[in-house]
Amino acid sequence: MSYIPFTEQQREQARRTDLAAFLRQCGEEVKRSGSENMWLDHGQKVTIRGNLWFHQYEQVGGDAIDFACRFYNMEYPEAVQLMLAMGTGTIRESVEPFPQRPLEIPPKHENMRRVYGYLLRHRCIDKEVLDAFSYRGLVYESADYHNAVFVGIDREGKPRHIHKHSTAAQGSFKGNAPGSKPEYSFHWVGGGETLFLFEAPIDYLYPPAEIRLQWADHSGNGLRQHRQCDHYHLVRFWREDHPDHCGLWRQRQPPDLCHGCCRSNGIL
Repeated sequence: MSYIPFTEQQREQARRTDLAAFLRQCGEEVKRSGSENMWLDHGQKVTIRGNLWFHQYEQVGGDAIDFACRFYNMEYPEAVQLMLAMGTGTIRESVEPFPQRPLEIPPKHENMRRVYGYLLRHRCIDKEVLDAFSYRGLVYESADYHNAVFVGIDREGKPRHIHKHSTAAQGSFKGNAPGSKPEYSFHWVGGGETLFLFEAPIDYLYPPAEIRLQWADHSGNGLRQHRQCDHYHLVRFWREDHPDHCGLWRQRQPPDLCHGCCRSNGIL
């Protein structure tokens, strides 16, 4: 999608769209539940409060733009345009946010034999790379199911995101722990100018040939099982926290997906 130079006022107006009014204009059924609204769609249970939503089963939520991206499969510019076009107005500043679920961190196993065996033999990860992350506690083996656990931390080193992946050769389990914040997903801060985005943590541990030998010099992020608009939040977070990282490259999907999303919000 081509670049659309939204103003800050337009982005804020779209973000603060009243979701219950928006859904009713779209012909969706919204039921009142106390001080909130409930949207039931194809087995999904979504609580709505003003411009905020919360998926009760998946324990994730966001604002009006995030809603359009997730449930209407839109890119960020499309979502902003839709909300502005619907013209459902804005909501009061006093809307209470949904309570945040605490991050569920799996207990650590006493060793990492299964994780090392799986990642080195089956996923061909370089031992030097895996050692670097495991030494810092960013990759470990869970004590309960022996999953590979990938930890995303904040600037103070506090875990804020957990991704789990089965170490069984034929296993297919993978998922983010409840309470994970996508802007802190599994990452590495290097000294280069470019932020590399990967589809998942394991993909990041096996970077493309052009940066494989100097992987530690580059900043990277493995964003797994999040909606497309999380790329905007992630890059905005990186631009605010690491202003020297001005480039963007993303593996396995066309770069313009992220570029279009982020440029339209004025951060690239």
